[in-house]
Amino acid sequence: MELEKNVRKDVGYKTLFSTPDNRRRMRIIMALAFFSQWSGTGIVSYYLHVVFDDIGITNTTIQLLINGLLQIWNFIFALAGAFLCDRVGRRKLFIGSCIGMLVFRIAQTICFAQTAITGSKAAAHGVIAFIFLFNGAYDVAFSPLIISYTVEILPYNVRAKGFNVFGLTLFLAIIFNQYINPIALAAIGWKYYLVYVFWIAFELVYCYLFVVETKNLTLEETAVIFDGIEGVEKVSSHAIDSTSLTVHRRDFSTNKGGSTDKVDA
Repeated sequence: MELEKNVRKDVGYKTLFSTPDNRRRMRIIMALAFFSQWSGTGIVSYYLHVVFDDIGITNTTIQLLINGLLQIWNFIFALAGAFLCDRVGRRKLFIGSCIGMLVFRIAQTICFAQTAITGSKAAAHGVIAFIFLFNGAYDVAFSPLIISYTVEILPYNVRAKGFNVFGLTLFLAIIFNQYINPIALAAIGWKYYLVYVFWIAFELVYCYLFVVETKNLTLEETAVIFDGIEGVEKVSSHAIDSTSLTVHRRDFSTNKGGSTDKVDA
């Protein structure tokens, strides 16, 4: 416990961005926080009824039924992702998720456009089908991993503060979903989905370039990926030295004013 307290001592939010290794961590963490909310899931999560109305499904009972089935679908795929992360790996799941989201978002946009332009019922049904497929692709990585992966790549001394920054980034992204999505959907309809097509393509490239694999690694081994062996040893050495100094000071304070026994050599 003494070691852990000294590791955290004098660590502020500035530390998160003070070294290239920590900046690399924060670059991944903050990006994943944004991606988890800006992949287009906000349209489904908060404004699915608007999508239903736009494609001609106005019966509230049918809307409720589809929404309920979608939540069960989300749970199944999120659970599958949780079981697969130690077999397939985090990096592969994130990249695979982005590929799936991109493909299904393109297909959904095409169906949405056909519904809006021609009124095709088949295209409307296609929109619903691709909503399910898109959410499944999202759920397999982003639902089970964004929090656990954040904890894995943050070292102990900055974990709490790094997670706070992750949470703040997440809530800022949610604000965007709450206020921008309905305005954009009302203004440009299905064309708004094109924005997410390009954005998800960016997410795919970003995850491919920056997300690191932590499968079957201890927290110490994960730290080596970012800090290198020398960096990890330096932090550990500093923490041990600080602990020794603190213990020495406590011993001195305890013995201060007390008696000492003379020992003959």
